[in-house]
Amino acid sequence: MAVTPIGDAINLGQARAWKFKIDQDLIENTQGFGAIWKTWLLAATSWTASVDGNLDTNQTTPFDAAQQPNQFAYGPVRFYFYPDGTNTARFYAGTGWPTLTVEARLREVIRFTLDITGDGPFKQDGQP
Repeated sequence: MAVTPIGDAINLGQARAWKFKIDQDLIENTQGFGAIWKTWLLAATSWTASVDGNLDTNQTTPFDAAQQPNQFAYGPVRFYFYPDGTNTARFYAGTGWPTLTVEARLREVIRFTLDITGDGPFKQDGQP
């Protein structure tokens, strides 16, 4: 589910799969010549996510999640990922910048991919 900058919740009901990746930028910190093992320092942590689904041509939800509603509310979008759609108390959440790709092949189901570049922390169950 995505929430637009103006606060409207958008359920990506035709989603087939979603995934997220938490990544860490590292800086090498190996001390001196002849060191046998490399050591590292954490520079920054980031996250990305992706939602894949079937595009229902009667709905606009992937487009609504990816587009900014107007110039005054421009900003990253809040996303919620529910491992179990029946348990809304268990979720992953973050704010990010969405990119929408739609792929249409003749005689096949039209598919969409919503890629998200995280902006700030990615949290589990709303934890700080």
